[in-house]
Amino acid sequence: MVSYLIASPRGGSGKSTFACELAYYCSNILNKRTVLVDADMKASCIRMLMGEVFNPSKTLTHLLSNDIENIEEILYTSKYPNLSLVMPSERADVKFLSKHKKMIALLSALKEVYDVVITDAPPDIEQIYRLSIPVDSIIGIIRLDLQTIPHVPQLISIPITLKHVFRDTYTVSVVFEGLVASMYDSSIKEQEKILKLLEDRGYNFLGRIPFDKNVQKAQLQSKTVLETQRKSKTAKDLEEIFLNLLKIRREKENILRKLFRRGNIDKKNH
Repeated sequence: MVSYLIASPRGGSGKSTFACELAYYCSNILNKRTVLVDADMKASCIRMLMGEVFNPSKTLTHLLSNDIENIEEILYTSKYPNLSLVMPSERADVKFLSKHKKMIALLSALKEVYDVVITDAPPDIEQIYRLSIPVDSIIGIIRLDLQTIPHVPQLISIPITLKHVFRDTYTVSVVFEGLVASMYDSSIKEQEKILKLLEDRGYNFLGRIPFDKNVQKAQLQSKTVLETQRKSKTAKDLEEIFLNLLKIRREKENILRKLFRRGNIDKKNH
């Protein structure tokens, strides 16, 4: 079981697109029971990107506002096998995410049921902090422009800050898995310079997402690139990133198994 928070310090980075592609990959290619939580209440677009036409009567917003208590009431089966969705109301107020205890309870409960939990976070550092408490890994999606660079250190340092702030309240085990570069905002030459600058500072990049015509084709069809354009460069780059994540996960699991065998970790806590 693993939970990912897909985060970005700025909107329009391709964060939600990445979350949908990862959800499709885990559910339909890896055949893992997956749930995608749309927590970007201010600019929710998961429903549109995934081509879901339903209008849920019970949503994440209702759960956070205490209108309902049962988590199962807000879980919806998507058109894809093995993939469930949790959606906000169409005109949801982002203030509901300030009720972080209910979000922590929700994301923790989903981890008990699903193999993979993916949360699409709002582009707001304060909200990202709150949503990071119960997850295993943060993946940062960034646009390679000069406006984004100042926010990157803050995004990467979230796990360290959380472990310090909540050391007496929660058991925080989240890690920052790495950055994904959205390569479509400015000239290739400028983006390469910014990418090199960030890599020289020691930032770990999981990969890049080229925003090409295949992404636009998939979005016009309200489908994922991996579903409609599997042989495209974008699909191949996405799969490379996801294989990277799998490799990282397996390495961590192998380390944990060795520690369990040596008796260095209490199994009840992992």
